[in-house]
Amino acid sequence: AQNVEIDSLVRAEFDGINVTATAGSIQSSSLTDPTSRLQGSNAILTAQSGISVGTRLFDVTASVSQAGDIVINDDFDDRDDPTAEPPLTDLQLTAITTVDGSITVSAIQNIDALSVSADGSGDVSLTTTQGDIFLDTVSATDNAVILSAVGWEDDLGFFDTGFIDGTDISITANEVD
Repeated sequence: AQNVEIDSLVRAEFDGINVTATAGSIQSSSLTDPTSRLQGSNAILTAQSGISVGTRLFDVTASVSQAGDIVINDDFDDRDDPTAEPPLTDLQLTAITTVDGSITVSAIQNIDALSVSADGSGDVSLTTTQGDIFLDTVSATDNAVILSAVGWEDDLGFFDTGFIDGTDISITANEVD
């Protein structure tokens, strides 16, 4: 597909969601609208020129093969809804890569960054408003890596660090481990 527009809820509770835009981008019509997002156990997103989606996922893999950014907004909070499926848990970033673009991930829960790599002119920004960030590898060679874990209820927002590669590194947390 040229471009893929997500303008309704795409839900796969137990099966994965695969979205590919071979000659374009993947876009949610609104990053913050709960009726315009990907929801389920995992998603594999592949685009040529950019990804910008609202999600509620356990695990995401995303790649952009040419110049373009990746933006993932996983901050839809339905913890007060006992019927919500799947229940809100950590967001695992298995493999998030750009060839020449930035990566921006915002979540309400913990972020587990296994492999995040912004090449070319791209920066990496990971933000959780009510959780912690756990890192294996985060890379934005010659560019900025911005990590922010703020607002956690027990005021112990922290980073469990792995490998961070970037020219400018900014960490905001109550604790770094």
